[in-house]
Amino acid sequence: TAELDSVLLAPQPLDAWSRALWLPAAQRIGAERIGQTLSNAQLSPDLRVRAIEVLTELFHGLATAEATLAARDASPFVRARVAWSLGRAPCENYVPILLPLALDQHPLVRRCALEAIADRVAQLNPTNLLPILPVNLGHPDKRVRQAAARLAALLPEASWTKLWTSLEKAVPQARLTGVMAAVWRNPASQIHTNTLKTALAVLKATRDNDLRLQAVRLIVLALGDYHLNDPSVEVYTAYELATSLKNLQATVSIIQAEVRPVLGSGNSLLDAESARLLGMLEDKDTNLVRQVTDYITPRSRPVYDFHYLVVLSRLPGARSAELTGRIAHAILSLDRKLEGQQQRAKQNWSARLSEVVTNLIKRDLQLPEALLKHPDFARPAHVDLVSVLDARYRGQAARLFLAAVQKTPSFPWSGPLIELLSSLSAEEVRPLFRQQWSNFALRDELLLKLAVKPEPIDREKFLFGLASSQLSIVRASLAALAELPRDPTPNNLIPAFHLLRRLLSETNETGLRTNIIASVARQTGQPFKVEERETDAASLKKVYQLYFAWFTQKNPQLRQAVESEGDSQGDSANWNQALKTAKWDLGQPARGERIFVERGCQTCHTGTSPLGPELAGVAGRLSAEELLAAIIYPNRDVAPQYRTTVFKTRDGQTHTGIVSFESADGVIVLTGAASAVRLADANIVARYPGNLSLMPSGLLSGLRPEQLADLHSYLKTLTPKSQ
Repeated sequence: TAELDSVLLAPQPLDAWSRALWLPAAQRIGAERIGQTLSNAQLSPDLRVRAIEVLTELFHGLATAEATLAARDASPFVRARVAWSLGRAPCENYVPILLPLALDQHPLVRRCALEAIADRVAQLNPTNLLPILPVNLGHPDKRVRQAAARLAALLPEASWTKLWTSLEKAVPQARLTGVMAAVWRNPASQIHTNTLKTALAVLKATRDNDLRLQAVRLIVLALGDYHLNDPSVEVYTAYELATSLKNLQATVSIIQAEVRPVLGSGNSLLDAESARLLGMLEDKDTNLVRQVTDYITPRSRPVYDFHYLVVLSRLPGARSAELTGRIAHAILSLDRKLEGQQQRAKQNWSARLSEVVTNLIKRDLQLPEALLKHPDFARPAHVDLVSVLDARYRGQAARLFLAAVQKTPSFPWSGPLIELLSSLSAEEVRPLFRQQWSNFALRDELLLKLAVKPEPIDREKFLFGLASSQLSIVRASLAALAELPRDPTPNNLIPAFHLLRRLLSETNETGLRTNIIASVARQTGQPFKVEERETDAASLKKVYQLYFAWFTQKNPQLRQAVESEGDSQGDSANWNQALKTAKWDLGQPARGERIFVERGCQTCHTGTSPLGPELAGVAGRLSAEELLAAIIYPNRDVAPQYRTTVFKTRDGQTHTGIVSFESADGVIVLTGAASAVRLADANIVARYPGNLSLMPSGLLSGLRPEQLADLHSYLKTLTPKSQ
């Protein structure tokens, strides 16, 4: 009937809107009429499966006769759904119906039956379960074996002992699945001695690589599994055990003796897991270092290279000079192999590789020299590695990178590179830093270094720094301005007033507001004083309105500039005029691309983990004026996924950025294209949405209308890959 069809053919039956339609109809039809569909061979298996689901949900399951008949259905999907139903809403005398389904010829039916039996195991006679378990523990289908292991893990102790004894003569696969069940019976991290023996016996006796791979992984489980909580370093989460083997050296020696011959099987997964296990055990065998290093070749996949480097960092065996050189080469070749393949933010990748190299150096004190001597050391991707070197090597590394940037004008700069070069003399590096000022993505990092013993030539840079979204940069810029000679030029006071207006909503930044007024007082010679009796936004606005009024009264021609939301180099009227006069159809894409690169736009809008939105096709969605206005006024309309979060920490610091990674114990916050900070949850005292974009104001400062047209013309060339 049409009404029955509306129940069995209901679209998206789990959604509320769909249930509101078919559920009343099913209740009107009743269980008897729906149950009759199970014997109708003319109906498709899908409809009969749906009938079983409706009966189970609305009418307390199948009747015994219905279940008996459907359990013999020709369709394995119907039989599997019967098993599922009996586990959730068993009919009378359901056991003789359900148990045979656990020996069905189809693996789906077996799995569903085993899962249903596990759900009802407390109501069943364990003796009746023993005959069905060994054959399923050794079944070719992995999911059947897992369901059987789950059921076996739930057996009472006496029945489990009988099953475990019977497995001694079972096929190797059943014995290995039995090991998994044994570990599941006691999931807490501990050493499972008996199960270890079984896994080792199978490993020794078989040459089947799939069985050997299972045995190796089960040995790890039997030893307590991965160190998921508080590993010594994060990269070792899956490379060190959660339990101590301090008093089990004899057992460890046996495992090592059985696993070493497996390494070199030719099966990539088996070799990788065998090496992992030997690394976990910190095997001292002198041949292992060479054997593991041999897996890293010019053609090996980078994910395996990284894996074997982690293993090498766990192996204490001695390294020859030749092996040290090969390991250094492997480390410094990863960036080329990974180019375009990194899936995580670069900050995560660099941190994990740095952890590996740190521990490789502990195993081999000659490795730093080998890294520094390698011709590929001074490459952009390797800057972060310098931080793991001893101080005696960092100066040499800085010299190598200085030579690289001097030799290659297009060398990509980054926050870590600025940090490294700042260890050299100011006379050498400050001219280079100033050359990078046009790259807006680096300005915060550059300001921090230029603010140390500031020079008058950089005054405009410090004024720009007052607009940074990072209050640490703002404070450094204010401090630098305080060390420079006085400059009462009215235009140079505008950034301070922009900053002051912004901080009226940051009610807890009393000290910073006081410093701003002190800076204005110093520059102008006015004896300003601040009295913040109340720190709510409305009260603060009243207090500081006096200072805005004083400035605009003294400099009426700058009123609009002070009140504008444009950059400190111009006001809204000037920008609006520039946008109106730009001849958009005459722009040159090549010139626009140079501007795009010089201003550092590619740093945030390209790559595997862009900090800003995808620009492909943006010129087709927005008019030229709308697109350029979004760049000029970055804080007007920020898309939700690119809105910042402000973090206050216990040490009094404020960090503003985009959360790129969040775990149970902390976050990684991208505070800029070239910078990131890791914050532990325990150190965070406040967290709330920010009102500033990470894209800096003033990104287009100094550009003429024709240059704006050039930039827009280049952005028009960025089209989605599908076009």
